[in-house]
Amino acid sequence: MTIFERKRLGKPAVHAFPALPANALPEDAAKFTPPVPAAPYQPEILTGRPIYLAWNGYMFDAGRKLLDASLNPRTSKGVSDKIRRKTHRQMAISGLIPVNYDERFVVTDRSTRAYYHWMTEALAKMFLVGEEVNGASFLLPAAYRDIAHVLRSLELIGHSRVDYVPKLRMARIATGHLVTPTAPLGPGLACHDGDLLGRMARRMIDALPDGSPGGRGEKLFISRAKAARRHLVNEAEVQALLEGNGFTTIHFEDHALDEQIRIMAGARVVVSQHGAGLANTIFMKPGGTVVEITGRHIDDITYFQLARALGHDYLYINGDVGDAPALNQHADMIVPVDALNTVLQQI
Repeated sequence: MTIFERKRLGKPAVHAFPALPANALPEDAAKFTPPVPAAPYQPEILTGRPIYLAWNGYMFDAGRKLLDASLNPRTSKGVSDKIRRKTHRQMAISGLIPVNYDERFVVTDRSTRAYYHWMTEALAKMFLVGEEVNGASFLLPAAYRDIAHVLRSLELIGHSRVDYVPKLRMARIATGHLVTPTAPLGPGLACHDGDLLGRMARRMIDALPDGSPGGRGEKLFISRAKAARRHLVNEAEVQALLEGNGFTTIHFEDHALDEQIRIMAGARVVVSQHGAGLANTIFMKPGGTVVEITGRHIDDITYFQLARALGHDYLYINGDVGDAPALNQHADMIVPVDALNTVLQQI
């Protein structure tokens, strides 16, 4: 078995849970009230000799036991023992001839390929390690080599010492440093270090080349019309109301990361459906306003917590999902435009 040494990274950032949104309805109070007390956010480094990292992101100790650090506590509640056993068998086969590395930092889990989790969790941890450890080298799963926002964001924070586990192979890291948060706050909750994300965002903005495309105005509507799921049934009506109030409609699918950063850096007010596009609020100047189109079928208050950690005001609107199953956060929604218009008057 691998024996882990523990070391805290950086300084503790106390995450004081914010009050309810300014426009919170009494029936929504329970959703926005965290079920656990505030906890300090401070990643820690778990150093093991050796550890194994598979091409698909799963991590194992010397006995090939799946490490909990592979499983994001907020997104892995559906991972069954059957899936764990299947993964273990795959790793045992693929790991017969491991690729050897001397010392590497590992920051990923099964969720960090997704844009929000990469930008606010994995990349932020890499940035923090870079601030604290000179010459740190990182190891990422094979698939990350093909993700445009991963590659470009690493360039913008100045991290070039990155290797990738070859596809269908297992990496043996003689001294592996797993960087993991110390205070996961349960399903639907995230603990963010607003100062850390702010420092990282400023580094990325400053690294953008001169002459890259600029902003699109101070008031933005981030549309998910081109996303694979979670659409607004009456988006045309919503878009007309917002554009009539001076908003510009943005589809992030049409813009490379550099453009997304420039667009958000110039924004003062953002209206968006619940989704990864709201991760880009890290690039807004503190003091902005975030309006999330969410619903009672969504128990995730991640973007409420993120907005307050970044120093933004937060308002919300509940969409209607009709006959969609309860707590199906990917269901299409109908936005009550009267409620949206009321929220716009509060900005």
